[in-house]
Amino acid sequence: MNVKPHSENSDFFRIGNHSVASLVNTNDLIAHLRVLSAFHGLKAQVQQDAAHRGLDPNRSWVQYIEHAVERFHNWACRLSDREMSALQSEPLNIDLGILMVWHTYLLNPHTYLRDSLTIYPALTKLGAFPLTRVTADPIVVLESFANATNFQSPSSINMVEAVIRQESFIEKMVQLGWASKPSETLLTRCVTRYHSFLDLIASGTVKAVVPTLDIDLAWHTHQLQGNSYRVSTKKLLGFFLNHDDSIPKDTLDVDYTSTSEAWQERYKEAYKPGSTVTGCGSGGCNGECGSCGNMAGCGGGCNGECGSCGTRFPVASCSGACSGKCGTVLGNASLAGCGS
Repeated sequence: MNVKPHSENSDFFRIGNHSVASLVNTNDLIAHLRVLSAFHGLKAQVQQDAAHRGLDPNRSWVQYIEHAVERFHNWACRLSDREMSALQSEPLNIDLGILMVWHTYLLNPHTYLRDSLTIYPALTKLGAFPLTRVTADPIVVLESFANATNFQSPSSINMVEAVIRQESFIEKMVQLGWASKPSETLLTRCVTRYHSFLDLIASGTVKAVVPTLDIDLAWHTHQLQGNSYRVSTKKLLGFFLNHDDSIPKDTLDVDYTSTSEAWQERYKEAYKPGSTVTGCGSGGCNGECGSCGNMAGCGGGCNGECGSCGTRFPVASCSGACSGKCGTVLGNASLAGCGS
C-alpha cells in the first residue's frame, strides 16, 4: 500500500486508523538532549575524580552505577505522596545518579511496568520523567565509590548493565553535536519520522522494527512519559509497545533491513533520512551535513556534525568546521577524512 509520508508541518499525524496530535514535540527533544548531556558530564566527572584518586576510571564508573542503582532502590521504596507531587512542582532535589537509573528503567517499558506493580508500587503513581526540570547544575553525589556495594537489585533486569547499554546512545548524541546544538530541522524531522514509524508498526507489515537514530531519539523521549506512553501506544497500535536494547546485533541488522524495506514500500522513500542526497555545498548545512550517512563531501558550515546519522554508511570526506570530530567511529559509520 502506497501511503504518503507525514509532512514536517503537520499539526496532526496519522497512525493506523487514528489521527493524533504530536505525541512528542521539539521542546521535549531539546530537554531530553540536555538531560543526556548531563549524564555524559556525570560520567566524565566521576572518571576524572577517580583518576585524581589513583583509581581505575572505568571500574570506578561501574561502581558508581552500582551505588546509584542502590540509591534509586532506596528512593523508590520510600517515595511518599508528597514527594511524588513535589516532583512535578517544586525544585528538583534528586541526585543525578538516581535520575540516570530512573531514565534507563523507563526505557525498558515492559520491565518498568511489571516491576512497578510488584516491587516499586510508588512508581505506578509517578508521572513523566521531569525532563524540563533537570537543571544545568544538578545534584551529584560523589560518594566513596572506590568500594563495591553488596546490594543486589530486585529489578527483573540487570540495571547496571542496562545503564551501561544506554551509554552508546548518549555518546552518539554528544559526538554528533545533537546534545548541545540540535537544529530545528533535525528536531522536526525526528518528531515527524517517529510518527511515521508508529504508523508503520500499526500497519502490521513488519514483524520487528528497528529505528534509525533520529527516530530512536523521539521514541526514547516518548517512553519517558511513563504511563502515558503505555496508554497511547496501546490505543494507537493495539498493544503496549516495548523497547529492548539488549537484542543481539545480528538480529538487529536483519530486522533493520526488513524495517527499511517495509518503509520504502509504504512511503516510497528511503528509510535513512536524506539518503538520496549526494553532496553538500559550502554553508547552509544547518549543522547536519552528512546526516544521510553517505555524503560525498561537506564544506563550510558543518558545525561539527559531518556524518551525523552516526549509523551505517561512511562519509567520504569532510572539510571546514568539523570541530575535530572527523575520523571518529560511530556505530558502523567512519568519517574518512577531515579537511582544513
